[in-house]
Amino acid sequence: MIKREMGCVWSPKDIFFRLKRLAPSIAFEVSHERDENFVWDGDGPDPADEGYVAYNFDVTASAIVKGEIAKGESALGGSYNLPAEIDSDIHGYLPQMLREAGLALISRLASLRFDPAEVPIPTILKAEAKLAVEYLDRVLRLRYAAQRRKANRK
Repeated sequence: MIKREMGCVWSPKDIFFRLKRLAPSIAFEVSHERDENFVWDGDGPDPADEGYVAYNFDVTASAIVKGEIAKGESALGGSYNLPAEIDSDIHGYLPQMLREAGLALISRLASLRFDPAEVPIPTILKAEAKLAVEYLDRVLRLRYAAQRRKANRK
């Protein structure tokens, strides 16, 4: 179910759709791979006993600047999923990880040196990344508020 509140869309598909509109020069991507070395150390039985597999998730925000890729990243390891049912929301962490990758990209762009006579591409990219981060902040606030309301109803 897609949840909409105050014009903010929360599903992963719609979050990516909105990011493409707000920051068309930045590629936001999620990848995952099995973590063969992860060892369960939590309370209760190991989820692997019920067919779950630990995955590493990597979230990136990338842009091409002066012919090279500038990238911000965020990573999460030990995320259990059934192999046929990978959680595209990364158990609720997707907006936070996208935000972290966006902030890392902004930091990377700020560290680049440019000739003042060049077109201010980094300025445009920074503005797009800032819009994306502000949108993700709003998604996070709305998700938190919805969780609090749900908890208060119990």
